[in-house]
Amino acid sequence: MKYKRICTWLVLAFLLPGCWIQEAPKETTRALTLVADHLTAEDSAIINQFSFDHRVKVSIRILSPKEIIAAIKAKRYNADMDLILTDNQELREELYTLGAFRTIRDQQLFSKINRQFNNKHHFWLTLSHDPLVVAAPLDTAGSCTTIDFRSWHQVDSLMPIVKVRPPFNDYAALLANSRQLTWLNLSAPAKRPSDERIYRLSDLVALENTIDSTYNKRLNACRNYIVDNQRYITRAYTISLYVHGRNRAIAEKFIRIYAGKSYLVASGRNQLPANTSIQPSWYIRSLEIH
Repeated sequence: MKYKRICTWLVLAFLLPGCWIQEAPKETTRALTLVADHLTAEDSAIINQFSFDHRVKVSIRILSPKEIIAAIKAKRYNADMDLILTDNQELREELYTLGAFRTIRDQQLFSKINRQFNNKHHFWLTLSHDPLVVAAPLDTAGSCTTIDFRSWHQVDSLMPIVKVRPPFNDYAALLANSRQLTWLNLSAPAKRPSDERIYRLSDLVALENTIDSTYNKRLNACRNYIVDNQRYITRAYTISLYVHGRNRAIAEKFIRIYAGKSYLVASGRNQLPANTSIQPSWYIRSLEIH
């Protein structure tokens, strides 16, 4: 009898751990889905590093603004997105109307950005922006004069043409709401630099750093950011949490890391960082824009 009991205990000791192992839940792979209308090589590098460092499977979906809206309307609670990255103001406004955003809880992130890009609801965090820049001719003494944006259009020698790549609805809306800049009209992009033109910063940087057989010199002009009441006329690039995202904690961690690398985010787009403590890229600083 004693021998049988020992055998029974040995069998149970052998079988029970096996049962426990089989019943233990399998570890699920942490995942994150980013939806964007455009990403740069710098963005991809940050995303890949985040995925490697934190062992998170990151899926990227590049969709147009219309496709993003359609995806949310079709499957609001299962739209397969955790984060939305865009520079389209119309898209943000429509998503806001649809109630598609969740508040970003990290208050410190918003305390570091330019006051112009703060929002009380904290539904989107601005990482970089693409302001308009006017290239004005040198004066007769060969120097730059300070532009008074309240009356600059009354100066006969300075009637610049706005040359901005579409889409430029964001710029048009800001100009239309400005008392002193409503006279400006947007037109097609410039193929050649001119000393009397208005450019989007990213376009100006690209033109100034182009060297080919037809253009190998910089503008001989003064450059100024166009401002209205100390606010840039600009297009903001933002990141947001989707309200029905499945992985909020991981998504918020990504936002903190992505914002911490906003120098790379802005540089990849030839834009200004929204974080006031971060310098623009060397290419932008070399243009000496005032």
